[in-house]
Amino acid sequence: MSSSTGTDTTQLTLEQEMQYAIDAGYPLQTPPTGVVSNFETGDTTAYQLYITAGVCITLVVVFSLLRLLSAIRFAPKTFLIDEIIFILGFVLCLTFIAMTVVAVDSGMFGYHAWDIRLADVTARTVMLSLLLELFAPLAICVVKVSVLTLYLRIFGASLLWMRVTCMVGIALLLGYHISFATAFGVMCAPNPKAGYSQVALLVVFVSDQCIRTRVLVLLMGIGNSLIDLILLVLPLPVIWKLHMPLRRKLKTSVVFLTGISACIASLIGLATRVQYYNQDSDQNRIVVPLWATAMAEMAAGILICCGPSTALVCRVASELPVVASWMSTWSRFAGSLGGSQSRLRIMLSDQPSSLPKRTKDLSLRTFGGSNMPRYGEWSVEQPQTDPRGSWTDVEVDAHSLMPLRPTHSEGIGKTTDFSVSRAEY
Repeated sequence: MSSSTGTDTTQLTLEQEMQYAIDAGYPLQTPPTGVVSNFETGDTTAYQLYITAGVCITLVVVFSLLRLLSAIRFAPKTFLIDEIIFILGFVLCLTFIAMTVVAVDSGMFGYHAWDIRLADVTARTVMLSLLLELFAPLAICVVKVSVLTLYLRIFGASLLWMRVTCMVGIALLLGYHISFATAFGVMCAPNPKAGYSQVALLVVFVSDQCIRTRVLVLLMGIGNSLIDLILLVLPLPVIWKLHMPLRRKLKTSVVFLTGISACIASLIGLATRVQYYNQDSDQNRIVVPLWATAMAEMAAGILICCGPSTALVCRVASELPVVASWMSTWSRFAGSLGGSQSRLRIMLSDQPSSLPKRTKDLSLRTFGGSNMPRYGEWSVEQPQTDPRGSWTDVEVDAHSLMPLRPTHSEGIGKTTDFSVSRAEY
């Protein structure tokens, strides 16, 4: 091929051809037919990554602080391995977000490739993009492993199948993502003999071998979608087999259903990766939503790990005197609007109740599942009051309960559930 200046590029090496293209002002990619390169005012999708990064950082930091507060205040003897893996995932997630923001801020990514001059692509930007391909699988892996470690801590002690599933899943996750990171490193690593100059890194960046990693990008997206779906449904069968009221099962399920956001992010990322796989696609622009969905997926994993701790902190906060008084007032107001069939939040207190005398059945079941004595059958020694408060969720007919003696209500704490049948008239 000959240029207008008479230079015969067919006799040049790859490095010399790249240097010639840089000096001639060539774009990073040849524009489509009928499209003219706009090096000055090209539009960008960088705002998508900036907004996603801002939301993810806020949520990750806030929920992680709530987990830290819960660990310090309520559970000083935590599962050490669980905390180490979580902290590592937290750090890698924030590091990945910071790296993508710096890469997009360089002015290369988010624009159409034909709106970027090769001369404007710095060696630092190319190196950062290559590191992101290597770093992303490792960061996602650690975050997902921290989720499985959480399941192992909560359910693994009593359920053998859950313990085996989590341990096998952790091993498969490590092998799966480390293999992708290794493949990216081998296919896109620059040759140390060629150096790390702008020309040497651009030659690697646009080489056929590095471009073929788009297949790995697509395969990793498919795998991440399946993994997120498994992590979402894995704890649900255990929760719904527990002997607890339906309302509490729903609340517990919501704590782990944060994984729905991870599934949505991974599915959107999979659609983006399909476009990225297309050889004629504008990969320089598509990589921005791809990074955005990846960071959203990581943030969702962090939130899942913080879910139980956040629920505990919120529950304790709701039992503070000011909050408890407001909730009691609101419950009475809602009960007066809804009539006798309303859901009430009742605080066991020393105030006597004026309720009918006859019921078919009145049983109190503790958190562990053992039945407590019926009315009139209490032993002399009463259990100690739960120091965290005496709120309990009750769904009752407002005028269908037997009187509950104040002297007996003192020992019923947070972990007591009521199962009350309708009165017989």
